[in-house]
Amino acid sequence: MLLNAVKAFKDGARPPAADNPELYARVRGGYYTTTEPGDWLKLHEKAVTKVREAESVTAGRLRLAASAPSFGTGNDSSIPGL
Repeated sequence: MLLNAVKAFKDGARPPAADNPELYARVRGGYYTTTEPGDWLKLHEKAVTKVREAESVTAGRLRLAASAPSFGTGNDSSIPGL
């Protein structure tokens, strides 16, 4: 697959995500090791699901924090006279 992409690029074709970079927006590298016995693909999928759930919870907390009003900054220009 990679070799075909290189050959196509050499012949003038644009890379697959050149016009749609969002295709790779959630792609990330990494490694996975486990000492747990069993099908490593299923174990990896389970680990990835845990990470995504944790990221989702964190993102939700960040959205809540960003939408919360701020108090005590001392420089709130929305208050008349400040």
